[in-house]
Amino acid sequence: MKWYVSFLMMLFLLSCLADAKLAVVDSLTTPPATDVALDGGFAYVATTVGLFKIDLSTFNIVSICLTSPANDVVLDGGFAYVATAINTGLFKIDITPPRAHHS
Repeated sequence: MKWYVSFLMMLFLLSCLADAKLAVVDSLTTPPATDVALDGGFAYVATTVGLFKIDLSTFNIVSICLTSPANDVVLDGGFAYVATAINTGLFKIDITPPRAHHS
């Protein structure tokens, strides 16, 4: 099952649970985030400047998948569907590993 978590909601929940002695164990600076989708060991973070793929084991940006302001991201069947604030509206991005691409 895939879990989609609003980045802002996640920050809110972490701040609310701070009294439960939870601690932030890592952080990564990106432009303002609008949405997050998790897939395996990666997070796809929609931001005001694009879509970032983040390796959760190293907490590093692996790639920038899109360079248009992204509002929402949904992952399904090897694709990221990204809603944008510009005239294009919706992008469909192939996120399968390069070795799995078909010609």
